[in-house]
Amino acid sequence: METETLSASLPAVGDQKTAERVRVLAAICDRAANGDLEARVTGMADDPEWQPLATAINRMLDLADSFVREGSAAMDHCSRELYSRPVLLR
Repeated sequence: METETLSASLPAVGDQKTAERVRVLAAICDRAANGDLEARVTGMADDPEWQPLATAINRMLDLADSFVREGSAAMDHCSRELYSRPVLLR
């Protein structure tokens, strides 16, 4: 698996606004890691330096949430022997 290196021209970490944004982003990621896949980054859409990161995190959460919901729904249907697709038994 290839690891991508992120090099962006973000403000210095010592900047108070930057530190607060990093705390917000970390809190959203922590919520997601603890199972809250409905957490989203808000309030950064008008900031061109932070908007790409906020959008990327939200997209990642959208995809993870969608995957979990679809998987849960599929398992629920299978447990009730309701199959929307052919299931091949070996």
